[in-house]
Amino acid sequence: MKTKKSIFLLVFLFSLESQAQNLVGKWQLQSTNYAITLQSGKTKNSFNNFKEKGGNITWEFQSNGKLITKDEANAVIGTWILKGNQLIVNGDWAKQIAETFELPELVYEVEFAGNTIKLSVDATKIGPYKKNILTYTYLKL
Repeated sequence: MKTKKSIFLLVFLFSLESQAQNLVGKWQLQSTNYAITLQSGKTKNSFNNFKEKGGNITWEFQSNGKLITKDEANAVIGTWILKGNQLIVNGDWAKQIAETFELPELVYEVEFAGNTIKLSVDATKIGPYKKNILTYTYLKL
């Protein structure tokens, strides 16, 4: 029984390490979407095809835990760590975003799909909604 548990733990840890390795590299923002549930229970989405509108934001995840985010005018540096399907981002700019969303720290739920990732964060506290999930979709460059 101990052998099966040990094998499962090793496979699980290898899977987590592989996901972190899959995240390493440069990613370009393609779109954003707010999945909103109104107080009435009705749902709606607010989709923005960021890339198609000429936007250019990249996130570069380095294997040493460093994160460089760039837009047309600025570059900021932070750190990242992937725990399971949660991406924890730190740095002054990440702290400001977390405070905007009234969160203790900036944590995204990560969904890998081929050469894209979706980073979702609960933005419910910034509006009059029952639920508001903001999802960023990035394409690996």
